Order: sequence, then C-alpha cells, then structure tokens
Amino acid sequence: MKLYVSNLSFMGFRMKVMKNLPKDVGIDVFIECGNDYYWKHHLANCMEGRNLPVSLHGPCMNMDLSKASVSDKEIQSNFLWACKLGSELGAKDIVMHPFEGLCVEDVAAERERATRRLLWLAQCAKEHGLKLLIENVPGMDKENAVFNQKQFFELFDIIPDADFILDTGHAHMCGWDIPQVIEDHRDRLKTYHLHDNDGTSDSHDFIGKGTIDWSIVAPTICRCTPDAQLILEYGKKTMDEVLQNIPHVRKLFCLT
Repeated sequence: MKLYVSNLSFMGFRMKVMKNLPKDVGIDVFIECGNDYYWKHHLANCMEGRNLPVSLHGPCMNMDLSKASVSDKEIQSNFLWACKLGSELGAKDIVMHPFEGLCVEDVAAERERATRRLLWLAQCAKEHGLKLLIENVPGMDKENAVFNQKQFFELFDIIPDADFILDTGHAHMCGWDIPQVIEDHRDRLKTYHLHDNDGTSDSHDFIGKGTIDWSIVAPTICRCTPDAQLILEYGKKTMDEVLQNIPHVRKLFCLT
C-alpha cells in the first residue's frame, strides 16, 4: 500500500507546505483548484524527490453529473481539460463523484443522465491513459438519492472501464458496513479516501477522531486490498498536524 495526502487542507498558496511531507508520501490534488501554470510549476516544487505519481481528484464544484442545469458540453470540456493535464502530470487515475446533490426532479432521469455521462468520462479517461475511479458520496442513504448503495455498485457492471474508490467518511455517514463493502468489492477497489466523522457531518477529521471502528476497518483494508492507495483526505488541518498524524496512520496500516 502507498500513502498519500490530499491537498484539501492546502489549496491555493497554502499548497507550498506540501513539499514538507515525507518523500515516501504521495500528493493528491483537486485539479479544478488551479490552472495549467499552477499545476505544472507549483505542483512540481511539491513533487520534487517523490517517486509516487500524483493522484488526481477530478472536477466536482458546480458540476453535478445528474443535473440538466449543467450541460454535456460543460462537463466534457472541463473533464477533457482535467484528463489532458493529468496525463501530462503523470497521473494514473482520476476520481469523479456520480452526483453532488439529492434528486430535484425525476430520480430515474437524473440517474440515467449521470450514468450516461460517467460512461463518457470513463472512455475519455481511458483515451488519456487514466482510469476513472467513481467515489461514493454523502446522501446515498436518502430516499431521494440519485443512486442508493445498490444502484451505485450496479454502475460497475455498466461501466467496466471504471473502478471504485471508497470514501470512508462518506460511507460512515450513509450507515454502510464498511468492512463488508471492502470484502464485497475488493476486486474493483483500488483507492481509499481516508477520514473520520461522527456519522452525521462530513468533517474530514483525522482517523480515530470520529466514530468509525478502525480496529476492524484498517485490518480489512490491509487484508483485502494490500496494493491500494491510501489517501488521507483531511480538511482544515495544518501541515504540522498532518505530520504528527502520519506516524499513527503508518502504524495502523502496518506501513512502517
């Protein structure tokens, strides 16, 4: 397994502190939060001396794949830019959310629209040497979810060119049995967004600061997906706090 840290806490000018991460820790970025020049130069400074490829989170702000208010043209041009740049930066995969908000019109229509767009995204990613990773998001436990848990996992039968990225915080908010999900979908599960919460808010807190039972989840991850990428997706943290947390994560996942 390889350990990464997301730039969720370090966007904009703050990202320069990510160069202080240990050199065996990779960097995960929200690609939409910078232009070509920013990533090619600012990211290069942070990546110096690292052997791990950059990890890529695709566009998600104001880009709900399920909504007619966002056009196909907007989604395609935004994602195509992300894939081209990600390929130039040496990324191997790109993460996308299947939806952002709960159903506001007709759930079947929104689900069909999101599925159709994800199929295109998977093909576009493949053409640029990337693998599309579809992430579980908050709200999949709600009655008006665009995709519930069952429908979400059916996507991977419809879209064979995509794989699954498990976000532990989102799964916990939806009441998922995280160890069972890992067991059931280990063949398509390549990457994790690791963070914790109290089961109600998407706080992106440190592992162990919420109510996820890591004594069960961590060993299941290690046993079922020993080659996975582990991305610490913490929010509103300082680099000193993250550096203090990394040894705990290494011990928990036997990465010492």
